[in-house]
Amino acid sequence: MLRKESKSELSRALGIVFLMFSISRNIFAVFFVLCSMLMIDTSFVYAVDSGDALVVGSISDARTLVPILASDSASADIVGAVFNGLVKYDPELNLIGDLATDWEIKDNGRIIIFHLRHNVCWHDGEPFTAADVKFTYEKLIDP
Repeated sequence: MLRKESKSELSRALGIVFLMFSISRNIFAVFFVLCSMLMIDTSFVYAVDSGDALVVGSISDARTLVPILASDSASADIVGAVFNGLVKYDPELNLIGDLATDWEIKDNGRIIIFHLRHNVCWHDGEPFTAADVKFTYEKLIDP
């Protein structure tokens, strides 16, 4: 059952649909884009910088926040902002040290020796060690 107002909205929508089928595809595409632009809510564009939150727009929800399991882009974006790795990319896409100060590649790339940053601690105050890197690596290669 439709309300009286709904019937007029429905007939207006059907009229628009009929009009869309009667005009060419190119004109319809332009019409659709313009209408879409008018319906987009731009209130999210304005944010208050209070310094206590990071707000990031994403097209989907993160599947996981476990760094070694983050395979989708939404998860990787959040994990990248929260966790550190041994290395990271700079703006020119060069590898630079993050938790590693530098590294040596030996035996034709079969051995990589990372030199870890000093004075790095976990959130609970425990020091970051090579054992932590070993644990993470073993979890990565564990089927």
